[in-house]
Amino acid sequence: MQNNRSHYLTLLAALLTSSGLTFSSLAAAKDQSGIGFTKTTKNLPNKCKFDKTFPLELKETDLSVKKIEKGVRCVVGDFDGNGYLDFFVYGKYKKPGGSVAPYPEKYVILFYEKKKIIHSIVLDNTNPKTALTDPVLYPATKRTGAHGEPVSKTDGIIQQGEGGTSTVLLYDRNTKNFKRSNHASENN
Repeated sequence: MQNNRSHYLTLLAALLTSSGLTFSSLAAAKDQSGIGFTKTTKNLPNKCKFDKTFPLELKETDLSVKKIEKGVRCVVGDFDGNGYLDFFVYGKYKKPGGSVAPYPEKYVILFYEKKKIIHSIVLDNTNPKTALTDPVLYPATKRTGAHGEPVSKTDGIIQQGEGGTSTVLLYDRNTKNFKRSNHASENN
């Protein structure tokens, strides 16, 4: 089993490198958080499960304890580049109605080093014009994307624009927050 996994990871790394992407720091990062999460094979959010001793920072999501223990949507990556997995956790959804898609009102990002949370951010997502509805992993990359998406040594978050504007969030170690950049999602 381990041999097959190593073979698969080697093939995946070669494929990503040939397409201009690096082998995401997600694969190289250590997970000592104790958080259970499903690994997705597509560019989809993960599902994170927390036990009864979940981090208090998750109360900021406005989700019930039962929901947090059952599992919540999240994106997993090494956002700060310290070699340990971090967790971008979706909060409670707001359903504005009409043609506006539901979106989480907040995201809570937990930054880990070994088994300890070293930093957390609550990202306000209440502005419907700039709200991230379904962000996914933006893997570390050595090349600028086709629409000017940035080079990054660390994983980030991307909201695909699907015909409009894609938004990329990359963590800035100096400000200890995410910087947002917008990029066309198609050639216009």
